[in-house]
Amino acid sequence: MKAQIKLSCHKTGRFWRMPVLYEDDYILAVEKPAGLSLTQEPTEPDVPGLLTLLRQEKAKHGEAPHNAAGYLNYVYRMDPEMTGVLLLAKDKSVYQRLAEQFGSERSMSVYSALVVGAFPREPLFVDAKLTARVLKGRVHVGFGRGKKAVTEFKAVEGFRGFSRIECYPRTFKRHQIRAHLWWCKQPLVGDNVYGGDNLFLSSLKPGYRHKKDKQEKPLIGRPAVHADKIWFEHPVTTETLTIESPWPQDFAVAVKYLRRFAA
Repeated sequence: MKAQIKLSCHKTGRFWRMPVLYEDDYILAVEKPAGLSLTQEPTEPDVPGLLTLLRQEKAKHGEAPHNAAGYLNYVYRMDPEMTGVLLLAKDKSVYQRLAEQFGSERSMSVYSALVVGAFPREPLFVDAKLTARVLKGRVHVGFGRGKKAVTEFKAVEGFRGFSRIECYPRTFKRHQIRAHLWWCKQPLVGDNVYGGDNLFLSSLKPGYRHKKDKQEKPLIGRPAVHADKIWFEHPVTTETLTIESPWPQDFAVAVKYLRRFAA
């Protein structure tokens, strides 16, 4: 059984379990849960953010990271809605070496996603700058302005009205995968902010009977994207590491019903 880190926020009563995917004296990789921001969000002032909660939990158990008591930092950005592999450094020099690798615009990670519509068979390479500011919950393609953002997309599985794709981000900007797919007119399933439709079992299953007096919930109640795998050179041992995270239940259930009723 995988080791787990338990995080809790007393102010809100919220609780999260994060399976540990890899850990040594220098780095920590966990399965990030959905709905938890890496740092405190202005919209949720009572929730400190994953990084602060994790530092507090480590300190509570006397687990000071290698070489710098209390140091812990995430290597690349993950949006609050995302799940999957999150890599953290326990030492500033380790962080800098990892940040150089993931900032090199090489393909070092793959994300699974469900999108609305049929996706092109040929790989789609998007090099489109994104604005730093969030307007009405969105970032926008900035053309001449904005920060460089590059993502490659590949179709994996087609369904009636939906597709499963793989995303290979070369940069890690806020909402990058979401905004690039929106710009390509193929938003993520469940991404209402960027125009992505919800996926309901009633729209897939013939003869579906809705329970009276109960509102049907979508199969996946968030933007359908998950960080499957990362690969990189260990900053101390120079060993090549590959770390993977299985699909969370909501994503796996959505794919199961698409395969059963919309293949």
